[in-house]
Amino acid sequence: MSESEDVKEFVLSILEPLGPSFPEVLCHLLKDKLNGEPCEILFEKPKSFYEALSNVLGGENRVKMLLEMAVSAARVKYDIKLSVDEIFEALKSGQKEYLYATVRQAALMAKQLKSLGELRPES
Repeated sequence: MSESEDVKEFVLSILEPLGPSFPEVLCHLLKDKLNGEPCEILFEKPKSFYEALSNVLGGENRVKMLLEMAVSAARVKYDIKLSVDEIFEALKSGQKEYLYATVRQAALMAKQLKSLGELRPES
């Protein structure tokens, strides 16, 4: 699996606790808004991704709420601590290098834990 596929799998895995089909529905809605693959645009044009996500979810507060739930899922599932505020600001201001490096590192840690069989049990 390529690094970008690992990152995409990680992002989808921390959205899954919000509902088994939530990641697919969100990706479908974002594809329509972005005219492209959401995970690619997330890291290539984070500000455009943020604007589309805000539009789909109904505002900035809901984007932040989604990030809080995803970060919480990363903490519970993988014991990975991420900063909601830093990720939110990186998205909103288009800091693609920071955003990709942060999510990439988390994805690699999650992959390592998975390969070692050290994931926390699903609730």
